[in-house]
Amino acid sequence: MNARIRRPIGLASLLWIAVLAAGCGGGSEEDTVDARLAKLEALAPVSGVVTVGGKPLPGVVVTFIPEEWAPAHGETDEDGRYTLETAARPGAIPGKYKVALSYLVAADGRVLGLEPRGGFVPDPAVATAVEKLPPEYVSPEKTPLTAEIPPDGGSFDFAVDAQIEPTSPEPEAAAEPVAPAPE
Repeated sequence: MNARIRRPIGLASLLWIAVLAAGCGGGSEEDTVDARLAKLEALAPVSGVVTVGGKPLPGVVVTFIPEEWAPAHGETDEDGRYTLETAARPGAIPGKYKVALSYLVAADGRVLGLEPRGGFVPDPAVATAVEKLPPEYVSPEKTPLTAEIPPDGGSFDFAVDAQIEPTSPEPEAAAEPVAPAPE
């Protein structure tokens, strides 16, 4: 009796999987693995400078958000310069982008750039960190910043009208001197 009950359920499950699989194959030619790999081969070099309050600010995460496919990321250095990467490769796919900026500071004063935010295990400080840039620059939906990357790449500078002082980590507490052990 149990075999009869299981069999119709098994056949129904297989039929449902076949219907779903047939529906998944109707993507456009532009959405194939080969097409996506070709986009990665056509990455264009992109860099620029971000200033906040007229000064370069190290540690700003710059994210170019495309209308489709993968975003490109970079992080500003001491001079406010950034260089974009897409899928861990240098450059960005040519096209139109919204640009979001983020300056995340941990409770201990550390600036949390790309490395502490990414990876398999993000820095726990990300959970309680504070965004220091105005929300209109951080939100992909609200950002007024845009860029259109041509096939040969380009340089895109962004000036944020806000006053933020660069932060540095709080110094670690000095260790108590250890008295020599009695002889």
